[in-house]
Amino acid sequence: MIYFLTYNDPPTGVYKSQVAGVCAYLRDSHQIDVKLVALISIRSFWANRRKIRAMYPNAMVLPMFPKHRNWRKNRILLQLFVGNKSGSTIICRGIFSNKLARTSGQYKSVVFDGRGAYAAEFREYLGREHVTDDVADLEREAVHESDICLAVSNALVDHWKKEYNYENDNHVIVPCTLNETEFSLHEEKIRASRKKYGFTDQDVVYIYSGSIAGWQSGKMMDEYCFQVLAANTNAHFVFLSKFDLTQFESYNRFEDRIKQFWVSPEEVRNLLLCGDYGILIREQSITNKVASPTKFAEYLLAGLKVIISPNLGDYSDLVKEENLGEIFKEEKGTLIHDKLTFEEKKKLNRFAIDNFTKSVFKNEYRKIIRPNE
Repeated sequence: MIYFLTYNDPPTGVYKSQVAGVCAYLRDSHQIDVKLVALISIRSFWANRRKIRAMYPNAMVLPMFPKHRNWRKNRILLQLFVGNKSGSTIICRGIFSNKLARTSGQYKSVVFDGRGAYAAEFREYLGREHVTDDVADLEREAVHESDICLAVSNALVDHWKKEYNYENDNHVIVPCTLNETEFSLHEEKIRASRKKYGFTDQDVVYIYSGSIAGWQSGKMMDEYCFQVLAANTNAHFVFLSKFDLTQFESYNRFEDRIKQFWVSPEEVRNLLLCGDYGILIREQSITNKVASPTKFAEYLLAGLKVIISPNLGDYSDLVKEENLGEIFKEEKGTLIHDKLTFEEKKKLNRFAIDNFTKSVFKNEYRKIIRPNE
């Protein structure tokens, strides 16, 4: 029996691919019972419960104790509702779920699913005002006291070594992956998508998909957008993000060449088909240096080259080595790009399939759930 535990994670597109998708993959590829245990806020509880169960029906969705400072009390829920601990492996997404699992009973194996540098993220972006615990201590414990760790990047493992004196190799590296579905590109679908959203064959379309949270560096995005649109009258930007676009100077100057959409995860790919370049511009911080953004693989899958900041997880070097796009430069960077051919898009799509589908990491997942085989 495998449990996959999440704490305070909303049912977003990332949750669908990196939680529900992983549960389904482990269940189907390893022929094992996998139960998702989701502790979520009581706010919009029933609506979010329905969303999570729609993503993965074998899910136990429980209302967590209100207010984050009470997060430790949630171990009571695991003690009451999670059975057969001694014969089960539990995969814990993040440091809080990891601590809850390790203090709620004796499992066969506890896996730390490390999605980033937690203490650094709290320090750099989230703030400490709503957490009474030392986040660095929780992260250190997760790295050292779990039976095995999953890291999203080699850069994250290097961070563990530097910050927490992690010295063994009791880990696997699995970046944010794509779900196992049909991935082939069709030229007629790309043309239809571009026509649907008002782009011509001469337009060069840049797409940003995701939030404009602190680490996403909205100011840098605005400046880059402004410079590209000013340099090339055929350039257009699409933001797949829910934020006030009027705060961008680029929008106020080039409103006719900037579009914004907020659609379901299922609709995102159709919009990505419009594009030529996907944007991953972020500031230099520890949070970003260890990251593995889901959108990187999604951009490539849709046939987009990636314009990426330097030192972004393992991906910046990969872009250079495999000619998957270009490294963003704040000064004297490239501002005029060519529209991609269908052949170029097919190569990028093939690279995503060969390197970022979950089946590529079958051995890594096997090591987590069946470590003695």
